[in-house]
Amino acid sequence: MIQHQHWEDSTRILITDEQHHGSIQAFIPHRAEDKPLDGEADALIYSLWVGERHRGCGVAKLLMEAAESELKRCGIATVAISWDGRDSPQWVLRWYERLGYEGKAFDYRCCTLLKRL
Repeated sequence: MIQHQHWEDSTRILITDEQHHGSIQAFIPHRAEDKPLDGEADALIYSLWVGERHRGCGVAKLLMEAAESELKRCGIATVAISWDGRDSPQWVLRWYERLGYEGKAFDYRCCTLLKRL
């Protein structure tokens, strides 16, 4: 299920896969100064979750593809995603890179990645 929430300053997209207990959320700012990566990205994927029983079965990849497709349908050309090494293992960062995301902003244990849709 895909839901759009239109707020004054942004549009939020929520995609849920109730069968596999997963969801993904994206943020599209309406103001240029609110765009991620100092304006390099048009949107931000900020939440991806899959229930433990369904992890490792391709659900996360399907959710990412659905979010990217929906963002593209909304006219988004570039999307960012953040990875935090304090909360996520290193393999998650590598997984994002295999999906086509490239590191743009690095910090001690965090980075923001960018993908052109």
